[in-house]
Amino acid sequence: MRLSRTQRSKKKKKAIRRSLLKIGILFVAAGILYSGYTLSSWGENFSWASNSSTTDSASTSSLAASSTQITYKEAQGKVTGIADQHTIEVDLDGKIKTFQCQENSPCRSVLNKLAADDAIVLYYSQDKNGQNQIADMAIIYTPKQGDLVQYIEATFSGMADSHTIEVKLPKQISAAYQLRGSLLNTDITKKFTSGDRVLLTGIKTEEGIIIWNMDRPQN
Repeated sequence: MRLSRTQRSKKKKKAIRRSLLKIGILFVAAGILYSGYTLSSWGENFSWASNSSTTDSASTSSLAASSTQITYKEAQGKVTGIADQHTIEVDLDGKIKTFQCQENSPCRSVLNKLAADDAIVLYYSQDKNGQNQIADMAIIYTPKQGDLVQYIEATFSGMADSHTIEVKLPKQISAAYQLRGSLLNTDITKKFTSGDRVLLTGIKTEEGIIIWNMDRPQN
């Protein structure tokens, strides 16, 4: 049966719509697979860190000794260069950004261990000149060591001090972990009480496992 010009046009439009739909589905599927790779291989919105994705995510924290409010951001990226002993270049979602380690911050010791192509998680702010100042960072993936992120389910026991949590692991094993990143500016005891089940996002370091995120298990 011969189709009219109008019918042929409608048929062509339907075919185009079907093709676009297929492409859209493929992109969504690819995005899911990529996100899955990122979460499992690098560990992020951190509910890998309550702020997960390779893009920046902002959170506001108040400095303990001041009423000044500083907006901190949390992000993951790949190291592309180390300019000097306190400056690094990081690929954040395809955009190269420069970051500087704040004096006396934990990132100074981490920077000395960095190599190109390492994946890191950053906790930083911008100063009045628009420069990215790292308050803390950790290596979450290296080509040599692979994935350094570890998820830990435990029972919260309490705080050993302002930056160390105490938990009970399976078989009633007691453990203590150092808090890092945004958790250093979080009042843990306002969010969790003794006996609460917690899901910890840990990062393996030479000094032991540090905790970058603390949440409640979904089930």
